[in-house]
Amino acid sequence: MFDFESLPETTGDAGCRASQMGVYAVSDIHTDKRENMDVLRTWPRRPNDVLLLAGDVSNDLSIVRTTFELMLERFGQVFYCPGNHDLWMHPKDGCTDSV
Repeated sequence: MFDFESLPETTGDAGCRASQMGVYAVSDIHTDKRENMDVLRTWPRRPNDVLLLAGDVSNDLSIVRTTFELMLERFGQVFYCPGNHDLWMHPKDGCTDSV
C-alpha cells in the first residue's frame, strides 16, 4: 500500500495550501482483505488533494461503499474507474450476473 509518510510536506510557510493541490493515483487496493482496509484507515486527511482510484477495490458492494466513504473523508475529490474485480457481482448484491 501507498506510504503517505514518505511524501514531502506540501503546506507553505504560513500553513496555507490554497494554491497547492496534490494528485494521487492508486489501484488494486483490494479492501476486501482486512489488512488493506486497515491501511486505508490510517491514511491522512488531504482535503485539498485529488485521488484517482483506478479499480480493483472489491467485488462486494458494501465494501466498495465503505472504501468510497473512507476515501471521500480523506480527499477533496475522488475519481474512480472500475477494475475487473469491481465488476464481479453476486446475487447477494441484487445482481443476477456481472453483465
